[in-house]
Amino acid sequence: MRRVRLLVSVTNGHEGAEAIAGGADIIDAKDPSKGALGAVGPDAWAEIRRACPKETPTSVALGDLGGHPPIVPLMGAGVEPPTYIKVGLAGIPGPSLALSALRAFVAGGSEPSAGLIVSAYADHDRANSPPPEALPELALTMGASGCLLDTYLKDGSCLLDWIDAARLRCFVNDCRSRDLLCALAGSLKADHLPQVAALAPDFIGVRGAACNGDRVGGRVTRARVSALAAALNSAHAA
Repeated sequence: MRRVRLLVSVTNGHEGAEAIAGGADIIDAKDPSKGALGAVGPDAWAEIRRACPKETPTSVALGDLGGHPPIVPLMGAGVEPPTYIKVGLAGIPGPSLALSALRAFVAGGSEPSAGLIVSAYADHDRANSPPPEALPELALTMGASGCLLDTYLKDGSCLLDWIDAARLRCFVNDCRSRDLLCALAGSLKADHLPQVAALAPDFIGVRGAACNGDRVGGRVTRARVSALAAALNSAHAA
């Protein structure tokens, strides 16, 4: 089985250090109180980046492009840039409008050294965004590094409640055929990891499962991250 890497979303430097200690492969900075791709500010990003070893891959959520003001660059003096930046398409109902929004975002020059990850939602009707199937071609057109498929509303449902394994496999294969990275997320728990890992994405993203189940009020702990990493390793060994 292709090795799937564990991405853990954190809100501050302490959580970042806990996630690293627990075995996370990539650290993702976001503010879950602002939604699925809640954007972090420069100060929070600087704290998270400094808490992680320089060689640790990182990503930063910058929010959804629909109906939001331009996103300011995160770079500060002496702070390593993220490996990837993630933007979502909520509030943009079709691929052509999404392409225009992505072009405007890229033209703004935010974090030009970071790879762009374009994010869509399995519950796209609730997000008023393009369907998952449109995402790989949009990402390819934009010269992005990859795609993330997540869930928009965090209401107790998970990715697998909104899209079946056959469609997910097609999504992963569509990314792979375009030489794009593929990440899957959306309120996934430890017992979901074997099924999702079998689809062979590059990354599986978690937050709530790395806390106490509360993605906003909870805090990432090394023990919970370690349990998720062990579950993923078991899936690889199966």
